[in-house]
Amino acid sequence: MRTTGPCCAGDVLVRQSLYDVQTIHVSTSAVFTNTAPTSVYRGAGRPEAIYLIERLVEQAARLTGIDRVELRRRNLIRPDALPYHTPTHHNYDSGEFEKLMDRFADWNGFPARRKESERCGKQRGRAVTPYIELGGVFNERMEIRFDPGGMVTIIAGTHSHGQGHATAFAQLVAEWLGVPFEAINYIQGDTEKVAFGRGTFAARSSLVGGNGLRVAADAVIARGKEMAGALMEAAPSDIEFNAGTFTVMGTDKRMSIGDVARAFFAPAGPVLKLGLGLDGVGTWSGVPGGAPNYPNGCQVCEVEVDPETGRVHIDRFVAVDDLGMVINPMICEGQIHGGVAQGVGQALIENVVYDQTYGQIIREAFWTMACRGPTTFHPSCPSLSRSRPKPIRSASRALAKRERSPRRRPWSMRSSMRCANWASSISICRSRRPASGRR
Repeated sequence: MRTTGPCCAGDVLVRQSLYDVQTIHVSTSAVFTNTAPTSVYRGAGRPEAIYLIERLVEQAARLTGIDRVELRRRNLIRPDALPYHTPTHHNYDSGEFEKLMDRFADWNGFPARRKESERCGKQRGRAVTPYIELGGVFNERMEIRFDPGGMVTIIAGTHSHGQGHATAFAQLVAEWLGVPFEAINYIQGDTEKVAFGRGTFAARSSLVGGNGLRVAADAVIARGKEMAGALMEAAPSDIEFNAGTFTVMGTDKRMSIGDVARAFFAPAGPVLKLGLGLDGVGTWSGVPGGAPNYPNGCQVCEVEVDPETGRVHIDRFVAVDDLGMVINPMICEGQIHGGVAQGVGQALIENVVYDQTYGQIIREAFWTMACRGPTTFHPSCPSLSRSRPKPIRSASRALAKRERSPRRRPWSMRSSMRCANWASSISICRSRRPASGRR
């Protein structure tokens, strides 16, 4: 558990997870310790909350003798109960949690696999973990600017340190404004150029930053209509914009957004009235100023343990995520793989070790720590599949609700992974696609 404080907002708000829990009482204990404080670098309270409720469900299954999957199934929130108001005063707007749990899990094949493991002198265990989290908090400012040459610059209040914002945000602007992807620059983290920004944390960038970017794009279009109307001798209300082109409705008069942008830097003409430069600023507020979103999913892990050596082999790992609209499938897939790898590392190989006599930290540098990498975690068969027609609210769904292009459709991510991990020894499994009927 975290040592920087007894709990955090993300922990308390989603502590009931996907279960139909009517009453929650939370108490915390603060412990004074000489150990170094640790804090989150991914997840911000969600892992603690989900770990707590899932351990409780596991304990309840042992005490009652009810199958662990069946116990979860009985207590998951039903689709007809949505929207669902939680005891912590959040509203889950949509979701099909039981269907998600069953999407790719091979429940019936587990007993046979466990029997085979026992025949080989090994033990096999399985865990199923449905989860939900809160995304899209606080507010954000985004800006779009054209230069005299027609190049576009996104000035982002969010900050990317591996999440691929420069790609995803540029994709959105290219589609909304009809400009080439290659003509878009991206600026972040520069206090000389970025007027305001909150950075990146707590699963918020695509919702809060992305919607702020959409507002900025709409402002660019509205300002462009004024210039296009002046140049084509039409009222701004008679100008329509589509795929990078301003058109006078009912005529063949048209101008590209690049030509309109250049007109905003002319030494004379309508620019004298409208002012220099084609740009737009957008802001967007999440909670408490607006509704958050609730991404959810389920992960099923099956491990084989050698009791003689302590070696842990992850035989199969299935992660199913309800994603809503996917902006960039490759980035999304990479983030899911990275999150799973991080969780595996935290569960099996990472530890902060102290001397038991003097209380001094022993592993004080990265080179002394066991870190997972591409050779110890190998995803074998990632795939994308179309989701049901009704998209769920997720980290990018608010963007999807404003989407004008029919090209982007709802997806769900299924990442079926086979890998090896560290205990006292390492083996590397580079399995290819599983045989038919195995997930």
